[in-house]
Amino acid sequence: MMDTVIAATISAIATLAATFCSIWLRQRYERKQKEKNILHEHAKRNKNVYTALEYLMEKLKGDRVYVYEFHNGDIYYSGGSQQKFSCTYEEVKEGISSEAHRSQNFRVSNFHYFVERLIGDKGFCCPTIDDIKDVTFKHLLQDRGIKSFYAVPIKTLEGKIIGLLGVDFVKKEKSDCVNIEFLRQQARIICGYLV
Repeated sequence: MMDTVIAATISAIATLAATFCSIWLRQRYERKQKEKNILHEHAKRNKNVYTALEYLMEKLKGDRVYVYEFHNGDIYYSGGSQQKFSCTYEEVKEGISSEAHRSQNFRVSNFHYFVERLIGDKGFCCPTIDDIKDVTFKHLLQDRGIKSFYAVPIKTLEGKIIGLLGVDFVKKEKSDCVNIEFLRQQARIICGYLV
């Protein structure tokens, strides 16, 4: 009788162990499949953004096009968040420097002139950087060889600004701002890939 109870107990434990192992393996497999799908979707989204940037560069005859996204960098000792923005996508023409690697974690407070104009005016069109009063911002543009640029906010359907879309003209100045509305249209399209 005791042998039967022990055998039944061992059998029950083995069945439970096999069941838990089977559940664990299934969950692990599903998690890996989900990770694969997430990476696949992310790669597809990235491809769409780069396609949109290439199209934009071609249509506007720009030399460098990019997306910056706003994010929370770190936390100050006071508990407030450090609001920053970083270049997350960039396309450049042959012979034009890529600046994405040098365009990470800019503090919004250091570029208040640019951000304020970008948000307040629903875009920033700069036919010549000589007109820019903010010395820090002007030096950054000069350092990158920019002669003219356009930038517009990237907004969600709810109106939340999540980033900016910009076009730099390095080889020659762009003397007008007639294409700023086209840039706004492209920002709406790109926003769909970012959120």
